[in-house]
Amino acid sequence: MRRRMRDTLVRDLRVRVGAEDRVEVRTLFQNAMFDLLLYMSLGATLSPEVLDEMQDMQLWVVRTITGFPISSFPTLTKRLFCKRWEAHLAVRRRQDEILLPLIEARRSVSMPRGADDPPCYADSLLALRVADEGDRPLTDSELVSLCSEFLSGGTDSTVTLLEWIMAELVNHPDKQAKVYEEVRSKPELSEGDLQGMSYLKVVVLEGLRLHPPAHFLLPHGIQSDTEVGGYRFPKGAEVNFLITEFWRLVSLLQYRLCI
Repeated sequence: MRRRMRDTLVRDLRVRVGAEDRVEVRTLFQNAMFDLLLYMSLGATLSPEVLDEMQDMQLWVVRTITGFPISSFPTLTKRLFCKRWEAHLAVRRRQDEILLPLIEARRSVSMPRGADDPPCYADSLLALRVADEGDRPLTDSELVSLCSEFLSGGTDSTVTLLEWIMAELVNHPDKQAKVYEEVRSKPELSEGDLQGMSYLKVVVLEGLRLHPPAHFLLPHGIQSDTEVGGYRFPKGAEVNFLITEFWRLVSLLQYRLCI
């Protein structure tokens, strides 16, 4: 699937280069990454029209999460912003219409799967049980929400990093030449080839150090009294993990190992 995504991306870039003086790559990157993440999460490929609709829906969901004022007094705010709330519910219903049949298709296929149909994220969700609630399986609503989060969480962050890396390589042609030669020496780009590309790894980590697409992870809730890094956290507390400094440390260590 990654190979297919790569070939599609290269083809679309060549078409744009032949037709335009300046190519805007973000949309092409987004389409390729979203297609890949859809396959990783649901083991499915969809038509370009449905993919475009799903991307628009995911963007709506992300903007709603950050911009719809229902966290305080939800009963009141849903009435005050009733049109926006109805629009949100309509998007959710359309998500169900698209994602639930794909999830159900995974449920109906018996395990184990072969190399042509590897397990996906939805398979792991279908196998989960909520121990605190009678060992029940996830509901359809929970399955759709988690798959939606998977699609939203991996697309823009990856695309943003790719944009920055390309911009830095354009500004540093000597580094671009080194990456090109290393990649060119392994035309098939198998998993083993990728693991052996030390300079490409450094470039990616340096991109994360200079331009981290996310500075912190989503908040994590403490399920029981626990201790992390010498600090005690009570049940019900909320913990935020800052990852910017982590990437900067990893990038620095990798760079020193390579030089």
